[in-house]
Amino acid sequence: ESLMAEERKAFDKEKEKLERSVAKAKKKSNTKAITTLAKQVAILKPQIKNCRQEALTALKQMSQFSQSITDQVLLETKKIDAEFNDLRRRYTHELKERRRLHNLVQELRGNIRVFCRVRPPSKLEIEHGDTAQCVSFPNDGEISIENGRKHKTWTFDRVFDFNSSQDQIYSEVSELV
Repeated sequence: ESLMAEERKAFDKEKEKLERSVAKAKKKSNTKAITTLAKQVAILKPQIKNCRQEALTALKQMSQFSQSITDQVLLETKKIDAEFNDLRRRYTHELKERRRLHNLVQELRGNIRVFCRVRPPSKLEIEHGDTAQCVSFPNDGEISIENGRKHKTWTFDRVFDFNSSQDQIYSEVSELV
């Protein structure tokens, strides 16, 4: 029993020794890992600091750029607004001037104008042989009609003969419509 007790003590001492060795090894291993991590942290800290500085610098530049763009847009908007107001003012002036000139032309021509249009002979008139013309145009703006023994001449602001087209007539009267 005493031998067993001694062996037991020796075993316990050896066990404690091994446990301390394992603890030291773990501690050393942890210390190495911690040291490695500390070195990595030391390396990364300046990089993080640089990244933060770069981010702050970029943010300031973006803010300045944004303000610059905003100022340019406002300036251009003011220029366009001023130009628009000038164009509107000039347009209103020109519109009034056009009305004044149009009214002056109307007064000079006469406010009431009388036009006359003579139609060409119809197909039925041509088929019956009624091609003899009793209408003539002696001067610009005049029309004469002969009916056997009577002869009459009238004067108009404008006379359109047989050959006048709708387009010619419209171009003459379109200003008045």
